[in-house]
Amino acid sequence: MKRKIILFNGLLIFFIVNLFSENTIRIPKARNVYIKTINTIESNEKNMKKFNENDYPRITKDKILINRISFYDMNENLLVVSDKMEINNILFNNASNIFLCLRYDDILKTEKKNSLYLFDFTEGIQEQIDVDVHTYSLSNDGKQVFYVTKFRYPESMDFYFTIFENKKRKTKVINYKQFTNELCDSIKIKQENEYLSLYLYQDACVILKLYFDYNCNIVHYALPKYDENIGVSYIINPEGNKEYLNKQ
Repeated sequence: MKRKIILFNGLLIFFIVNLFSENTIRIPKARNVYIKTINTIESNEKNMKKFNENDYPRITKDKILINRISFYDMNENLLVVSDKMEINNILFNNASNIFLCLRYDDILKTEKKNSLYLFDFTEGIQEQIDVDVHTYSLSNDGKQVFYVTKFRYPESMDFYFTIFENKKRKTKVINYKQFTNELCDSIKIKQENEYLSLYLYQDACVILKLYFDYNCNIVHYALPKYDENIGVSYIINPEGNKEYLNKQ
């Protein structure tokens, strides 16, 4: 029986490790990369045949929605093309050779299942990081990815926060009702000197700030207060300083 348990655990670990690694493909390496984005293309006969209607909606009589990102090196050589992307929120590192972006299964229904992709031109790898991603952030050096998954507003007060680094994930399951009775409808990730922060919002107002160390552990939390003298909400950070929320 013990041998069977060990074998099962080994297979489970193998499955988890390979769940996303099978979606890793080789791409060209480059030191510096720039991008061009295209929202729509002309709905002519050639494009209508090339871009099927199930995957690429005809948003008007004359336009096909593709949401394309094209990656180029500094010699203007085309490196990678990727469609159905979140072209309004493309993150990249300081060296401009690692990029992070969402790809949608249905670009007209962005609340549906979607995948977070890392385009690493230093290693020459395009990698699917995770699925069902709500929000995401990339470290300045591109070595760490931070993201929230399984966010279900308003059905659930649970979500997952993950730090991805060196092909490994550290994940914390969070039930924010432990900290507040308000409902959260969106989340923002912020990288600070000593910690990572998650701002939880309701109707564009912060209702809770969670502080994490870089091992994905909650080390502090803060609820907003209201300064009646100036009419602005604020949070008191662990260092004791006031963080006015109208500056978010």
